[in-house]
Amino acid sequence: MNGRALAATLLIAVGCAAPQPRAAPPAPRPAPPAPPPPAPALPAIPSPRSQEPLVLERVTQLELQPARASTSGQKVEGSVADVAFLPPDGRSVVAVGNDDRAWIAELTRGRAHWKSRPLGKDAERVVVCGKRFAVQTSGGGLAVYEWVPEGRGRVIDRGRFELGSGKLLGLFTGCTQAAYATLDDKLIAFDVQLGSVAKVMRDASYAHFDTRVTENGWLFVPGGPRPRLLNLGTDESIEPELAAPSGDGRLMQAFVVAGDQILTEHCTAARACVVRLLDFKGRPRLEHHFDGSAGVWTSDVPSRIAISAELRYLAWYRDGLPLQVVESETGRRAQLPSIQRTPSAVVAAAFSPYEVGKLAVSLTPEPNQVTLFDLR
Repeated sequence: MNGRALAATLLIAVGCAAPQPRAAPPAPRPAPPAPPPPAPALPAIPSPRSQEPLVLERVTQLELQPARASTSGQKVEGSVADVAFLPPDGRSVVAVGNDDRAWIAELTRGRAHWKSRPLGKDAERVVVCGKRFAVQTSGGGLAVYEWVPEGRGRVIDRGRFELGSGKLLGLFTGCTQAAYATLDDKLIAFDVQLGSVAKVMRDASYAHFDTRVTENGWLFVPGGPRPRLLNLGTDESIEPELAAPSGDGRLMQAFVVAGDQILTEHCTAARACVVRLLDFKGRPRLEHHFDGSAGVWTSDVPSRIAISAELRYLAWYRDGLPLQVVESETGRRAQLPSIQRTPSAVVAAAFSPYEVGKLAVSLTPEPNQVTLFDLR
């Protein structure tokens, strides 16, 4: 092979061995479009019901003390001090006052049909437990009755006892015992069937604190390093968490409701009050504030608080102020015109445990009367 042919062959070989150009990489995919900015949040719209006012509709009024009462041998203006609904359906109510007697009226009849024998002193408090009710007098007397609702209804006198000055906190242990706080800082469990003291707890002052006992024996005990719940029947004790901001002021009252909830009231020196419903671990279920600055404040007259059995409604009253009713979940409120107290009684309120939204209020429209309202 001559030189020229060899050179041509080498050129061809070199050309075949030369690298081929690479394909260009695929173009990157375009980024997805950015999502549109979120629309501005709209203000929450309350349910239409929460915008409606709570209405107290007057149903009937009952005369449950005489217009002129006989108290301690004197004739004075009759007044109702406390009221409660009777089983089985709440169609009858029992009330006490300065006529030294308990009265019972049926709502459908609109008038009283039973009166107790005179108790000797102003009757200040009445509590109902099952078919039994108990009345406390200003002199420390305790009268216990059995309510038999069949037919027109009748009452059996179960006994009268002297426990000394103090206040009745309720009946418990199958309605056979009464919890009674004396003025000398003793808490007594009194057996109303045996007529004797079943238990005494000392250093339990309720002079400036209000509570109630549940039918299964739970009661709030103030004082000590920490306040606690005590079961008077079983001696079981619980230290509940009542965490409240320091600005809430002093704990004025606390009691168990609905089996496992605690209702508390704190009030500041400026007389601003907050009522809370908590579980035993201190977790709040609801909270409502009340302005008591224009009210009358004395050491022996606390706020009057009532809560319905299903926890739907709360009533709050302070001497000298209108009674207020709050629907727990919505915060809707209603209030009655200011009710004038009497020398022997301030306004009492009670919800029927048998009919949702039924409320009884004392001293209105007259001091010796009780008015029934429906809430809607």
